[in-house]
Formats: sequence, C-alpha cells, structure tokens
Amino acid sequence: LLLLRLREVSDPEGMIERLPSIANEVRDYLVAEVLDNLPPERLATLLRVAVADRFCAPLCEVLSDQDGLDGQAFLRWLAESGLFAVPLDPEGRWFRFHHYFHEVLVRRLKQELSEEALGDLHRHASHWFEKEGFLEEAFHHGLKTPNCSRALDMIALPLNQQASFDFHQISTWLRRLPEGIAESRPGTLAQLAWQAVRDGQITEMESRLEQLEALLAQRGWDPREDSSARADAYALRIEVHFYHDRQKDLIRCAGQALAEIGRDHEMIRKSIFMAYAIALCRTGQPAEARIALQEAIAELKDPGGAALLYSTECQIEALSLNVPGLKRAADRYVSFQEEQRNVSDHPWTRYLAALARYQANELHEAEEILSGVNPESGGGYDAAYFRHASLTASVLFAQGHHQEAIAAVEALHFRVLEQSNSRDAVVAEALGMGFAIRCGEASRCTAWFEGFDTNHVGVPFLYPGRTLSFLRAALAFNTPEARAKAGNVLTRLFEKVGDTPCPADEVEIRVLRALLHEAEGRKAEAEADLGRAVGLAAPGGALRVVADYGPALGPVLQRLKLDEQGLAYVGRVMAIIGGDHERPQPLIEALSKREFEILDLLAQRCSNKDIAARLFISVDTVKRHTANIYGKLGVNRRADAVAKATGLGLLQ
Repeated sequence: LLLLRLREVSDPEGMIERLPSIANEVRDYLVAEVLDNLPPERLATLLRVAVADRFCAPLCEVLSDQDGLDGQAFLRWLAESGLFAVPLDPEGRWFRFHHYFHEVLVRRLKQELSEEALGDLHRHASHWFEKEGFLEEAFHHGLKTPNCSRALDMIALPLNQQASFDFHQISTWLRRLPEGIAESRPGTLAQLAWQAVRDGQITEMESRLEQLEALLAQRGWDPREDSSARADAYALRIEVHFYHDRQKDLIRCAGQALAEIGRDHEMIRKSIFMAYAIALCRTGQPAEARIALQEAIAELKDPGGAALLYSTECQIEALSLNVPGLKRAADRYVSFQEEQRNVSDHPWTRYLAALARYQANELHEAEEILSGVNPESGGGYDAAYFRHASLTASVLFAQGHHQEAIAAVEALHFRVLEQSNSRDAVVAEALGMGFAIRCGEASRCTAWFEGFDTNHVGVPFLYPGRTLSFLRAALAFNTPEARAKAGNVLTRLFEKVGDTPCPADEVEIRVLRALLHEAEGRKAEAEADLGRAVGLAAPGGALRVVADYGPALGPVLQRLKLDEQGLAYVGRVMAIIGGDHERPQPLIEALSKREFEILDLLAQRCSNKDIAARLFISVDTVKRHTANIYGKLGVNRRADAVAKATGLGLLQ
C-alpha cells in the first residue's frame, strides 16, 4: 500500500512523517489514500465488484454501473495497478481481493450506497451466479437482499422449474434463513411443509399446511408463486390423506387437483398421479390405476421425467402381489435410469427390483441386487434409504442370519433417530420387535407391546412392520387379553381397507386373523381367512408375504381345500417355512421310502396296476400307501398330491 501511494506523491518524506503510529490506523490511512486517488469511474466499479467474494470479467460487467464496461480490460487494469487481486485458477478467469483489502472495500461500499441500492447489487450478483449454475453463491447473495427476498424467491420457485435443485439443498437453505421469515410467503411455507414430510414429522406438516392454506386465502401474491403454492397445497393434502389411510378422500382430492392444476406444474402433477393410481389400486381398482398411469405418461413433456411413473408402475404390481409383473416393471425402471444416465443403482430402484426377488424367495438374487448399491447414493437419508435398509434386514433374516438382521435393524433405528424422523423411527423399532418375536424372544417386546397405541393402526403398505409386529406379539403372548387386543386391531384394519382392498393390504391381515382364529379354536374361520389369502397370493407367486408368518400356519395350510395351483403354492410356502430346500417336509409327517417311490410314479401318471407291477407289490398295497400319502399331504386326489408335493420340493 505504501509503495502504491509513494509512487504517486511529490513529497514522499512528508507523507511518511504524516503516517499514524498504530498499525491498524496505518493500514486504514494507506487504503484511504490509495482509493481516493483512483479515477472515480474505476473506484465505483472496484467497490461494486467487492460485493462478491470472487469475481470474473462477466460478473464485473454485471455489477458495474457503467454501460459498456469491458470486464477483461478492468481485470487487466487491476493487475497493472497492483490492487491486490489474487488469481484463483491457472487460466486467470477467477479472482478475489486480499481479505483485508476486501473488508475495506465492503465498508466503503456500505458507506456510499443505500441499503436498497446495496440489496439490488446483491440481487444482480445472485441472478448472475444462478444463471451460471453456482447456486450456493446465488443463495448467499440472495440472503443479503432486503428481507432475504431473493433467497426466498429461489426456494419458492415452482418445483417443475427446479431441475437443477435437490431437496437436500433446499433443506439446507431453509435452515439458513432467519427464524420466522420463511412463513411469510406461500412458496417457502410450502417448502417447510415438504421438509416436514421428508423428516417424517407429520404433525408439523399438517400444521404447516393449515398455515399455507390460510396464507393463500389472503390473495394478492405473485401469480407464479400463488399458482405453485396452490399446487403444493393440493399435493400436501393428499399426503395427509395417505398418512391417515383415507383412500377415498385421497381419490376425490386428487381428481379435483388434476382438474385445477395446470400442466406447467409437471412434477406436482406426476406426484399426484402417482398417489391417485396407488389409491385406486388399494381400493380394488387396478385397471383404473393403470389407466391413470397411462394418462400421466401421455402428459410427459420430458421423457427423462418418467422415473416417478416407472416407480408407480412397480408399486401397482407390488400391491397386486404380481411378482412376475413387478420383476418386469422394476427391470424396466433400472434400464430407464441407465438410459437417462441417472443414478441407476439408486436405493429405491434397487429396492423395487429386490422386492420382487424376495417375494419369489429368490434370496440370493435379492441380496446381490441390494448389496450392489450404497444406500447413501440417493443423497443421504430418505424413504428410499429406509426401504432399502429394511428389505436388506428382511433378506438377512430369511436367510437364517437372525442376529445380523436384528443388528441391521438396530443400526437403521439409530440412523433414523439421528434424523429426528419420528415416523420411520416407530416403524424401525417395530421391525426389530417383529424379528425378536420370530426368534422366539417375545419377552423382549413386553414393554413395547404394552405401550402400543391401538388407536393408531395402519395397513401393511403404509406402515410395513408396525401394526403387523404388534399382532405378531399378541399371538406370541397368546393370553386372552392379548388376543382381545389383536381382535380389536384386526377389526379396525378391515374397516380401514374397506370392502375391496388390494391383495397386498388384504393378504397379511387375513393371515394374521387366521392365526388368531386358530389360537381361539375357530378352525373353520381360520381356514376361510387363510384360504382367501392363499387365493390372492398364489396367482402372482408372492411367497414370502405368507411364508414369513412361519410354522404356526402349518396346521391350517394342511387343512385347506384348494385347486392344483393353490396346493402347489401351499407346498412351496411350506417348503420355505421348513427351510430344507433339498427335501423339505417339516410341516408334514415324513414320507417313507416306499411312499416316495409311489409318489414319484403318481407324478408320472402311472395307474395303481402299473405301480404295483413296477414295485413288485400288490394293488391293495399301492392303495394303502397312496391313502397314507394323501393323509400326510392333506389332500384327497392324485393331482392334488402331485401339485402339493411339487410345491414342497418332494418331487424333482
């Protein structure tokens, strides 16, 4: 600084004598001497450029108040003048000022510009940084505009215009806003509500939604923000209906929303179509759900935005317990992500593909799919992370790695608590309790069971593990009081799913009610419920949805009167429950060597006379062995015996 000034003055000795004696005052004095002797137009640009922590030629042109400023020429002048511009890259594109010089420039700028003019300067910088893709710097400058208005604009943009934004970034920005300011505008208030959804804070989300609806009633908002926030309000109301399992209300609300929300709000419309299609499926209208999905696909402007709809297709197949359909849909989803060069191994994509394999009891394939992705690859904790981690634990348990599965759920529960996600924390804890019960450790669940709120129950799709774990615990305790609680909860579940539930919602509820009936000696009712569950699960080959309820199902499964498809399905379920995949027969009386020989010949459609001739025994002996086989398999006909034995793996 001294050298810069001395080369400009005629009396260097006199200037040195006039220097203050304190170091800080020396610096301030010298900076003032240097700045005051700059050409006015250069000084004005220098001060305005100092509003940015780093700068380049195009940004200098935007920030300058001079028309036609040549940014490159200005940078050359800075270098020639020695005004402490530090290069930040080898190409000489980006620069910053020395931190002390920068502080002095900013102080001088605040002295010379009004608060409004300074805010406008930050607004220009924010717009330029956003246009160039430097969103963090754009938001940083937005926070320095009056009332953070520019920062609020960035958060309040319609979702369909935020292609380069992500929700984790928006969450960070919301936390950086001064307290209470986000509630002042509908767009940012909507984002606070969505943040509550992502955090599993449903009560807070409902409160934010009420605030949003009251704010929108005031009118007079910017038309674009108003339109976007109203679309958000519809989508959030649909989230409320989904959480409380009000499917009919959801369908009505979604229909109204799709009629009123313009097609320029593509992302919101896609999410509403998704919820609408799933609700239709869950109320026994799968054909209508697929029609809604096709309508959504027909609306797409950008093929790359179809990921949500592929995900919905997978969920419709999962709700229908159509395992082959889920496999095809999930594989299409993975292929689509790869074609779009998105994160093809995102936890949600892999979760859906692995779910199909899990339900088909293809555990090794499910494990490989799940292990091929880091759950964090989706950008941190979210619903995809939770589902991926939950299914990973379920696969471990099904493979017999019980302690590893319990440890995995405990780790998940800890992670959820770190995120303060109360919704997922409840589910993770319940999943761990379910594993403990299946390991015969129901005593570990006593306090949890006694503290369970039976007034707040959810169907399986909505709360995977929570209510079902409670019912497992009630059946494990098997006291009159526990069974009475289970009966009340099951009654409420059937009221929730209505008269035409989807298979995924109905099957597990019926399996559990069958077990309750069996425990209370109502065998006919147990057979009716389990028979209905098998009839729903068998066509699509969903095995684990029934098999995961274990050996207690064996006696009821044995008594069911089914067609060949049902018997083959029951055989496969019983084989899974037994766990011996070479010759599993844990739930039936063991067949003798001779009975196996006769069973093999029955499968070859040999007559009693042919069997007798091949085995060198009498026809009456064949009939006696055949009757024993029927009794052990719980069937009355040859075809049924062959179907069930095939499912059990007794026949190769």
